[in-house]
Amino acid sequence: NPSQFLTGGNDKIVQLYDRSTDKVLATLKGHTKKVNHVAFREVDGDSTLLLSGGADKIAKAWSLDSASGEYIPKGTIRTHKGEITGLAVHPTSTFLGLSSSDKTYSLHDLNTFDQVYRSAESDEPFSSMCIHPDGTLLAVGTPASTIQIYDIRTGAMAATLTPAEGVPFTV
Repeated sequence: NPSQFLTGGNDKIVQLYDRSTDKVLATLKGHTKKVNHVAFREVDGDSTLLLSGGADKIAKAWSLDSASGEYIPKGTIRTHKGEITGLAVHPTSTFLGLSSSDKTYSLHDLNTFDQVYRSAESDEPFSSMCIHPDGTLLAVGTPASTIQIYDIRTGAMAATLTPAEGVPFTV
C-alpha cells in the first residue's frame, strides 16, 4: 500500500502509519533498545511482514492476523552478538539480510526465520547493509569508510571499496 510507511526509533517501538488517513495503524512493541532499521516484506498471495532490527541485537517480524485484525509477532531472530546495524529484504522476498556490529552478516529464511548463512567475522564491525536489486551482491559499510561487497551465493568477497585518503566517515 503506497500510503503506508514504517518508523522505528529510540522509543523501542515500531509504528505503521497511513499517510492518507494520517493515522497510526499499528504500534508494535518487542524491542528492549532503540530500533535501527525497519522494512516491509510484501509478496502477492502472502501476508505482509513488518520487519525491524535493533540495538538489542535482535530482528523481529510481525504479520497481520486476519481473525483479530491486529499485527502479531511472527518471528524473532537472535543470532548476532552485537547491535543490528543493517536490515535488507532480498529481491526474491524470501530472505532477510542482517548486518551487525559483531563484525558479521547473516541471511535468514523469511518463512521459518532460520539462519541460512552467517559470514565469517570481518576485521571491522558493520555499520550498514544493502542487497543489490539483482539479488547476487550484498554490501556492508564500516565505520572506517570501507564498503565490502560479497557474492551472496558463495559468501566470497567480490570487492572492497575504500575512499581516497581524507577524513574518515562511517558508511
